[in-house]
Amino acid sequence: MIITSDVSLAELAVSSHSAVVLVTPPGSEVIARIGASKLLAGETVSVEALDANYLRRSDAEIFFKGSR
Repeated sequence: MIITSDVSLAELAVSSHSAVVLVTPPGSEVIARIGASKLLAGETVSVEALDANYLRRSDAEIFFKGSR
């Protein structure tokens, strides 16, 4: 089963006979509510322990043309 908020991906999955659940992407208010509940529950992480989860490569990675 595929769960996505991307309509194009959902259409592609349906055309290949895959089960799809189309969801509404969360807005900032939902993210803030999740963060607030974690903070109140004491579920925090130190700055040093944070790990980035990038959705795309950085501009430096995209545009850097090294001397090869």
